[in-house]
Amino acid sequence: MNANETASKPRKFAFLTVVITMLGLILTACGGSATALTVPAGAKPGELTLEPCTFKTDEAEYEADCGTLVVPENRAKADSRLIALPVIRVRATGNNPAEPVFHLTGGPGQNNMKLEPPAWLLANHDVVMVGYRGVNGSSVLDCPEYDRVLRSKSVGGDALSAESLAKVAEAMAECAARLQAQGVDLEGYTTPEVVEDLEAARLALNYERVNLSSGSYGTRVAQMYAYLHPDRVYRSVMSAASPPGASSLNRRFLTRNWNTMPACVRKMPGAAPGPPTWQKPYAAWPTTCRAAGCSCRLTRAS
Repeated sequence: MNANETASKPRKFAFLTVVITMLGLILTACGGSATALTVPAGAKPGELTLEPCTFKTDEAEYEADCGTLVVPENRAKADSRLIALPVIRVRATGNNPAEPVFHLTGGPGQNNMKLEPPAWLLANHDVVMVGYRGVNGSSVLDCPEYDRVLRSKSVGGDALSAESLAKVAEAMAECAARLQAQGVDLEGYTTPEVVEDLEAARLALNYERVNLSSGSYGTRVAQMYAYLHPDRVYRSVMSAASPPGASSLNRRFLTRNWNTMPACVRKMPGAAPGPPTWQKPYAAWPTTCRAAGCSCRLTRAS
């Protein structure tokens, strides 16, 4: 692989994911980490400051390291401001731990610092949590404008109606403008940037290779990490895999995978011999599911 091909990898992934990642982060990042972080004075990109701490679960307490990772907000800009991300390393209880496990939760927009690793996993592995940019840390993309629209009765119970989508678009534009006025560089909140945050943490923690444990959106992060840093992945375990460009709420995806959908969905009135026509997309699913004698339930996507 030549240098141009290598350099094009991040650009290709950024093009594919920047829009959906930006929307997901702004839509669902409502709270962030419990403790506000700041960038330490004089900090440089890639610096990780750790202190001993105690990690508590419902069943036990473990020795851990808690701290702050400093990274550029936008690695494509030399003059980018720095942001701080929380990092927790729960130390393995065994004497000779194998490769660490990096935790990657779903979303995008969910808190990546909430995990209770089981004792059997900690017996042989450190478990590492690195905050998601835009969700955890010093820069949180809260978007109350969107929340107000989502909770408004004016949307008529159909989050995908033309009226609702128009109001969402207006709210998102207001939110983006406000964040940019506050100095946030929205172009830096992409999945490839999240991948490089993980790589920065790996380097700072001095791990040769890592295991990735991911779910939903986190599997997309894991796939991109493995693509961009293949020599740094030992094993990757995914639950509810979400490959780039695919979504179970996309009609083209449903059409292509119709025969693998649960019988409950395929038996819905108007569905056979293929996907429904979606004249009232999704909002009518619970009713039509019950009419088919099924117990499936559809909830509003976040």
